[in-house]
Amino acid sequence: GASPDFIARLGLRRLGLNPERDVTIVPIGSPGERWSALTAGHVQASLFQTPFTLRARKAGYVPLLDFATQDFQYIISGVVTTRSYIRSDRETVMNFMRGLADGMDFYRDQKNRERAIRFLSEYYRTNASEELEETINVYSRVTPGLPLVTAKSIENVIANDNDLSGMGLKAADMLSGDGVREIDYRYGNDLNLDEVIELYRLSTLGERRPIDDRSIMSDMLAHANLVVTAWDGALLVGISRTITDFSFVGYLSDLAVRKSHWFEGIGQELIRKTRERMGPRSMLVLVAAPNAVNYYPKIGFTKHDSAWVLRANEPFPIPRSAGA
Repeated sequence: GASPDFIARLGLRRLGLNPERDVTIVPIGSPGERWSALTAGHVQASLFQTPFTLRARKAGYVPLLDFATQDFQYIISGVVTTRSYIRSDRETVMNFMRGLADGMDFYRDQKNRERAIRFLSEYYRTNASEELEETINVYSRVTPGLPLVTAKSIENVIANDNDLSGMGLKAADMLSGDGVREIDYRYGNDLNLDEVIELYRLSTLGERRPIDDRSIMSDMLAHANLVVTAWDGALLVGISRTITDFSFVGYLSDLAVRKSHWFEGIGQELIRKTRERMGPRSMLVLVAAPNAVNYYPKIGFTKHDSAWVLRANEPFPIPRSAGA
């Protein structure tokens, strides 16, 4: 009745077999015990995940079905809380989800591969490099971009459980997105200008930018060489616009988040992704909006007392007075 039994029965049905009539399912135990039973000839087939998949290929076993290539969403493990807790301690929930998402990003990022393999080695207590490579390759491919349970995965759990399927349960009643939006982050400045201008206006940044001059706004977008955007579905909800040499310094000219999405960590994530793309040696500088002066020190920025601004309508150099 555990997940291996469920997946085995689902796999058999997908192979055109009736798990009740065409085969005999034998409860064996752990993956290691199933591997021993298969190699000893006690069973004709079994269910495996990494790193046993690598061992099976090396031993010449033929894969009948690879669920990593199947379009099937299912919950093996997940995080559960109450709607009341999300509402009462939303920041804790968001921080937990951010940490989980950051960990998954770290795991999938090629530049962290050696460290991720080292962590896996410590967790699995093995130095078998090929098996660790197999594990990280598979899970990097099958884990979702964000660690969120989908309605479809809940529907599949209900439909494939003998007890739950007869209870009239609906996925929509069990799944809550309260305060945990699925925000998608993208790089690039190939954007719809009207959507960008709307975002600036609805973020209050439009009060300090020439949003009524489409020509200038278009140039601002086209000539920024590092733009990160945040999307809630098809809705543009955040943008960071930076000019950088990707080596020494970057000027974060604009950081805007739609008011409806404030206090969800989107601004910090835009900055984090900007820094990731700039590289480890490049510093980031910005000019804070008046109402954000006290915000940036809280997230790690250091105030600079010797910064200067020369505005477009100001003369340069300033004419010296007589006798100066």
